[in-house]
Amino acid sequence: MTNSAIERGLRDEETKRQVLHLLNALERGFYKTLQRAQKNDEISKELDLNRLASFLTSSMQGLC
Repeated sequence: MTNSAIERGLRDEETKRQVLHLLNALERGFYKTLQRAQKNDEISKELDLNRLASFLTSSMQGLC
């Protein structure tokens, strides 16, 4: 996905749209998982789940 975003995303609107859609879906998945973990007292209630989900998504992109 990262390669597609870099190679085609700037000039191909469909690729850009699909990459953004996939990144948003990944971030939503992280958020929902973090919510469940918070509800089950597996992680602190003090954490900002939006920021953490965004961080995890960015980190995942850096690894791929």
